[in-house]
Amino acid sequence: AIRSEKDANARITLTKNLIWDNGKDIKRCEAGGSCVPDQRLGAIVFGVPALEHEGFVGSRGGGVVIEPSKLQKTCTQPNEQGCNAQPNQGIKAPKLTANKGSVTVEVNGLPNQRYQVEFFGNQNAASKEAEQYLGTITVATDAQGKAKANWKPTVKVASITANVTDRFGATSELGFVQVK
Repeated sequence: AIRSEKDANARITLTKNLIWDNGKDIKRCEAGGSCVPDQRLGAIVFGVPALEHEGFVGSRGGGVVIEPSKLQKTCTQPNEQGCNAQPNQGIKAPKLTANKGSVTVEVNGLPNQRYQVEFFGNQNAASKEAEQYLGTITVATDAQGKAKANWKPTVKVASITANVTDRFGATSELGFVQVK
């Protein structure tokens, strides 16, 4: 989980990490966990609230009370004030589509930038995690911040995920596609 932090301009790089079994619905409602209803789960999830965040659900610990005005808030709109910036510069996960053994990856980022796209495979078709590292490509966005490329895995897997990392090291959540 990567969350927004007050006065932080972090760029967290997640590269060649093998991450799986992270998408289980486990509720830890005491300090250090969260019981947010319908919390998104998975290998890389942005915006999971911590104890100091407004959206945290659960016990902050015995006797811990935080004044509501001091709780951290995460921005939901560009140029929003009085809140923390989106985690990892708001970098977006790539869109993946599979067709005849190839994967098309679409990146929506900043104009005229290079991005690294890392691919991962999973044995379970429904898995949106990063069980097996498969490879990396580099894409360059056009003047509108769009890039599109095709990639062909060299091993058979049931689903593929991919993340995008910018030149400063900020990594996105995972995009997902089932392999047909």
